[in-house]
Amino acid sequence: MDFSDDESRLLFIWNLPKTTNLQERFLITRMGASKLYAERIRTRIIQAVGRCSRNPSDYSIVCVIGDTIQNDLTKPEKIKQFAPELRAEIQFGLENSVDYSSVDDVIEQARDFLERNQVWQGAEEYIVDLRNGYWNEENKVEKQINEKLQESAIQELKFQYALWKKDYKTAFEHACSIVGILNAPALNGYKCFWNYMAGCMAYYLFKNGQVEYKTAGIQYLSDALKENISIRWLSGLPEKLFSIESRTVEDDDLFFECIERIESIFTSIPTTQKLEKRIKGILDDLNSLDVVCEWNYEMVQTAQTQVENPDDFIDFVNKQNKLESLRADERLLDAMFDRTKYGKELVQLAEKMADDFIRDMQSKGGIDAAIKKMTEAVKEGKDLLPDVSPALKATTGRAR
Repeated sequence: MDFSDDESRLLFIWNLPKTTNLQERFLITRMGASKLYAERIRTRIIQAVGRCSRNPSDYSIVCVIGDTIQNDLTKPEKIKQFAPELRAEIQFGLENSVDYSSVDDVIEQARDFLERNQVWQGAEEYIVDLRNGYWNEENKVEKQINEKLQESAIQELKFQYALWKKDYKTAFEHACSIVGILNAPALNGYKCFWNYMAGCMAYYLFKNGQVEYKTAGIQYLSDALKENISIRWLSGLPEKLFSIESRTVEDDDLFFECIERIESIFTSIPTTQKLEKRIKGILDDLNSLDVVCEWNYEMVQTAQTQVENPDDFIDFVNKQNKLESLRADERLLDAMFDRTKYGKELVQLAEKMADDFIRDMQSKGGIDAAIKKMTEAVKEGKDLLPDVSPALKATTGRAR
């Protein structure tokens, strides 16, 4: 939606999303491959800020609210990537925001801008000087990175065609070439992704009986982990995929997801006293899992009703997100029951882990060492939870 000329002189941008789908979000937030989408993100920002200025003589005040694109509009290395005209306007806004002492200062400058008075003419000349200075700058590092991405794109296209044909050998060769091209520190996140893809292609070849790809596959997956240690499920992937005894991958993604959530929760609790209180609440819930499941089920039903009767589009999105979160919790509860005998073994294991965690946190190593020990304990303890009978598996966790 555009507002040209006098239709609007004031534009608010509220939490502009940097990503539009799961793949973008994964590559940017988990793989650290923001360079890959930098141009696309800048385009979205430019399109957003230009909704009220649709021709060279048009103008408007732009207020950016929220932190989703804050770094893109404040960090010098990010601002340099914008066109000189927009870069100069952003720089002017940043410099002036430092001098604001009250809201009245902001309103006064906004009036100067809208009235196009003599005060603003001086500011306009300053912005033009900034713009002219930016025209002569050359970002050699960014140019080299873009050249590497352009070279990589050619191989990526060939990789995709080979993958569609299930020609895993050719796809593996192209993936290896891409890894070699992405040899810049700023591209480490994207290089991690292609190390992973090369490892996957090697796995498909290994699975089809070409055991000579085992060593290369393990190496590429190990290199992927070196480039990005934040993705927990990468750590044990080489052994699981390339095990001679068992070439099937067990479905334990839920286990690593739980570890990440546990770590996030523990690191957000500031004191031992609050941690003990939180753990007690968790143990109380585990001792009454049937109540927890029933409570979750009722919340899902309530959320479903609310989704069907939203106040507006934003309200619908918020309620839909809440419903999806509750359904994810429901699946987690079901999976929890599927690995235990009515949850009793899990309660015992959780009590022991909680006691061990508090003791380890109070020791010299602190919370980081405690989390590490807890993660190792869960890895060892996950196989202690017995498989349940087929009859029990046929019943959902909520019903049990």
